[in-house]
Amino acid sequence: MMTTVRSGVALAMMASACSGPADGNGRAGLAASLEPRTFVSESVEGWTLVSGTEVRISFVAGELRASAGCNSISGPYSLEGDRLSLPGYGVTGMGCDPARHAQDERLRELLSAKPVLELSEPRLTMTSASSKLVLLDREVAHPDRPLVGTLWKGDAIIDGGSVSGGFGMAFSIEFGADGQVTVDSGCEVGDGQYSVDGATIAFSSLTYQGAPCTEPSVQTVANKVMAVLDGGPVSHDIEEVTLRITKGDRGLMFRAAN
Repeated sequence: MMTTVRSGVALAMMASACSGPADGNGRAGLAASLEPRTFVSESVEGWTLVSGTEVRISFVAGELRASAGCNSISGPYSLEGDRLSLPGYGVTGMGCDPARHAQDERLRELLSAKPVLELSEPRLTMTSASSKLVLLDREVAHPDRPLVGTLWKGDAIIDGGSVSGGFGMAFSIEFGADGQVTVDSGCEVGDGQYSVDGATIAFSSLTYQGAPCTEPSVQTVANKVMAVLDGGPVSHDIEEVTLRITKGDRGLMFRAAN
């Protein structure tokens, strides 16, 4: 559920009036250096981060997206000199423990206070009268896992416009440095060769051994895995620990297991 902070009219007016961040000189300077990027917290002054959480702030196409371990904040932003302006935004309505809810409030207070931004690569500092947040570029803090040598465990199935997962996904894939690939569909294990050209992966001689599953739901997942990986090139992208492989409107999502 998305709750609009301040007036929905004001947010709609901002969205239509602000096609991208500006600092008084178009999108030059700091504004151009922030997009499209994600930063994660390195240190905080003014409050103590809840154990196991981090602050994430992204700048994408004139929109700021932020989270601190519970709900997400998003809305169009602008720059007034070196100050961030976020006059209207939406907040998701997840229920979390009191400590994380309080942390959400501290982040919202910081973002609403027109904090001063200072970008000193690869760090972004946000400073208000009561808080100081130092963030590190996500690609430095949490680099993307390599395709090769990582055991990728199945996380979700993409089927048209829907993504389903979380019900004991048993499939996996592993790419070897020798050009060999091993696929576990959750029922049968396949071996073959692969090649990578930019974002495209081509498989060849991929053959499976083993018997079909006795559990129909597991066999259904296995069939979808094999349908994506068998025949024709696929596209892939990696973000942190997530690998996404797609072919048309179907695809597979994996998480790094090592």
